[in-house]
Amino acid sequence: MDFSETEEQKMIRKMTREFAQNEVKPICREYEKHVDPRECYPWELLKKASKLGLRTLAFPTEYGGGGVTDLITMQIVLEELGAGDHGFGSSMCQMLMNGLAYNHRMTKAQKDEWFPKIIKDDTWVVGSAGTEANSGSDNTFMQKVPGVGRQTFAEKRGDEYIINGTKMYISNGHVGKLFNVLAKTDKKSSWSESGHTFLVPPSTPGFTIAKVEDKLGRRCLSNAEMVFEDMHVPARQLMKEPDAEMERLGGALNVFTALRIALMTDMYEACVEYATNRVQGGKPIIRHQVTAIHLSEMRIKIEVARNMLHAQAWRAMNNYEYDPKLNNQLAGFTTETVARCCFLANDIFAGMGSSKESRLEKLLRDAFTAIHVPTIAQAFVPTAPGYVALNKMPVDP
Repeated sequence: MDFSETEEQKMIRKMTREFAQNEVKPICREYEKHVDPRECYPWELLKKASKLGLRTLAFPTEYGGGGVTDLITMQIVLEELGAGDHGFGSSMCQMLMNGLAYNHRMTKAQKDEWFPKIIKDDTWVVGSAGTEANSGSDNTFMQKVPGVGRQTFAEKRGDEYIINGTKMYISNGHVGKLFNVLAKTDKKSSWSESGHTFLVPPSTPGFTIAKVEDKLGRRCLSNAEMVFEDMHVPARQLMKEPDAEMERLGGALNVFTALRIALMTDMYEACVEYATNRVQGGKPIIRHQVTAIHLSEMRIKIEVARNMLHAQAWRAMNNYEYDPKLNNQLAGFTTETVARCCFLANDIFAGMGSSKESRLEKLLRDAFTAIHVPTIAQAFVPTAPGYVALNKMPVDP
């Protein structure tokens, strides 16, 4: 198992880092100050990301995309973009993970219909409409429990589906041009039995953006509530179900883990910079033992998380000793690690960390807005008959 970066990966990292640090970071810092969340999305950055090939990196070369299928390369891009701005990085992650999914789950006819549009339009982003007000982590851990989880319903009528339901907190919500809408075709059954995914543009009659979330952090990521009222979707827009390879690769991509690692890295670097310049007791605080211990703990946790992330991706790509349980364990670990790094960073900055002029203040807001996935405890504790623990591993409660 060798994680040495290839020449292509080094080039992609360098290009993405320069873009993220020189353009994404300062521009997003200004955009997030807008009071109206509808005005926080940095369209000029999306266009520049398109010119660099980052927006369509995971789409096939035959349609004009970057043709990248390597999971570690995608994770490198997300680590660098997320270090520029967690919100914009989260928006771009939708293009990477859905580019991977579309390659596996779209039919040839669907690819011919949608890929040219996505590639040509430098402002085209996509999103996945799965989360609902009363269904969050149970969508992951209770896929075989009848009647729970997502309640959006798709009724088959002739050559189309009539979809009714509500989604909330959907990434790229009011800026996306194509969404993967997750719905059941049988309200009383489990998701594993009747769950399906439909390709739906927001221009579809019956599709309404009800609200754009006004968030504490990650303000350059648009999150919106969606309402579907008798929305007519042609049956040809039903996506194929994921095969074993797609489930393996999609699970191991771990886009949100990569973004959390980026956030922790940026936080660590901010702490090093501040501790080097801040003088107390006659010397920079980085030379105080407690500060050094805090920085060491942060660095260790970041390195552990990054190595776990890349190792899981390598195992999935090579189909070697791949364990899907580690995906959710890694998500839980990095969620709790981000929270720990916030505490350590705030201890280093002290009162200065809460200043609007502080680099840390923004990172703390982004971090606490991003901590919304199952914790380690949730990843292990079964709660109902049919509970699916850690990626479809059945547990007898």
